[in-house]
Amino acid sequence: MTIYKIIFILICLSGYIHDAYAIEQIRLEIGQSHEVKFDSIIKEIGLDKENIVLVRKGENKTSAVFAGKKNGSVSAEIILEDNSKQKFNFTIGASDSKLKTLMHIEKELASVPGINTSISKNQVYISGKLLKDQAIDQLREIKQKYPGLIVDGTERMISRPEVIVDTINRILKKNNIPNIQARSYATYIQLIGSPKNEAEKNLALKLARSIEPSIEDAMDAKLSAAPAVVIEMMFVEVSKTDNLRLGLKGDPMASKDSAHSFATGTIPLKSGATGPINWQVTDLSLFLDLMKTSGRNRVLSRPKLISRSGEKATFHSGGTFYMESIQYVDGKKEIVITTVQHGIELEIEPKVDGLGQIDSKIMASVKDITEPKVEGGLPSLAVNKVQTSVTIKDGQSILLSGLVKKRNKKEISKVPFLGDIPLMGELFKSRKFEDEEVELLVLVTMKLTEPSNDGLAATEKMWSRAEGDVEFSIFD
Repeated sequence: MTIYKIIFILICLSGYIHDAYAIEQIRLEIGQSHEVKFDSIIKEIGLDKENIVLVRKGENKTSAVFAGKKNGSVSAEIILEDNSKQKFNFTIGASDSKLKTLMHIEKELASVPGINTSISKNQVYISGKLLKDQAIDQLREIKQKYPGLIVDGTERMISRPEVIVDTINRILKKNNIPNIQARSYATYIQLIGSPKNEAEKNLALKLARSIEPSIEDAMDAKLSAAPAVVIEMMFVEVSKTDNLRLGLKGDPMASKDSAHSFATGTIPLKSGATGPINWQVTDLSLFLDLMKTSGRNRVLSRPKLISRSGEKATFHSGGTFYMESIQYVDGKKEIVITTVQHGIELEIEPKVDGLGQIDSKIMASVKDITEPKVEGGLPSLAVNKVQTSVTIKDGQSILLSGLVKKRNKKEISKVPFLGDIPLMGELFKSRKFEDEEVELLVLVTMKLTEPSNDGLAATEKMWSRAEGDVEFSIFD
């Protein structure tokens, strides 16, 4: 072997050894960046794996910036403008102490309801919806404890109870669970109603607690049917005149600690009065006594209805008249008869919650037929209507007022023949104008009862009356 061959072999081996040991080892943490500078312009960069590091241009064409994206290792080959090559091995991962810190932060954030966490790029990313002020304050404290380590992508939905309740009820209805619903009492939210079985109860709890983890279970599985509500009504017509005076038997202003439920009312007076008259009524019988003390007031009706919770009860006292109108259809004349009801109408829709309270939607109206304004015209309806929604306890009363009906009367009296003389006839005439104003008061009392209680009570009452007549003895 000649000396030249030995020199050539040594040169090749030195180049191979240089290439083997020219690979630079670089360690990066997730999210950390590192800039590598070269002696000439970068022509090409090759990576043997994707999504481990991100590569971007540096300050100029002779530098490149590598940023750790996720845990792993990757080899990079950089080809420069002079066709020289440089190789790098990148190892990406969080330091043990940093990773422990991030995991500890993730553990603390798990106590905040409504958020999801993930660790990426040496930071904790959070998302979700914050529904409570308490959760927002808790998250704020954690972020202050670990500045710069938490990326907050949460949505703030301040926890107004009515918003949460409405959301839960919509989800329950969508899942065909209409007999269970959420209710808010102050800052507490409860799930109430009567589940059909244990499976429906568990499903309702699961759906509700996905929205509000702290919701209370107030469902009663023993109730298989909706409770019934006894509705006692009294319609009273009050003639409103000057110096109207109403009296009550006993003490009208009973103590607030009384066991009775109270209804309140107001009647404004006309000229010459000092102010409106206010009263409180403990029960229907006392209210009836009040009506009997005034000769210008009268009880029109005292109906009693029983309605199932959630169902509408209606009452109509009055009449029906038929209006005839003419319509032209395809050029042909047709007579159309329309049915119109007049008088007193009342609609009540009671709904009983799990606490025994009665939510009621009440609509009362008075419809009176008025004379046609032109001769040969059709009569019309004068409608007074009041509508409200209230929540009361078992046995309490509601007093509705404001249904005012006005009547204007005009009477002319005259002397026969003399009263018909033009001009001079006015001396033999007298006119009487009477403006009558009548207000309808509606007193509604609601009581809870089981659907079968009323029938049983009626049977027991009939037996007590007839017991003496039907009992027998073997000695009779």
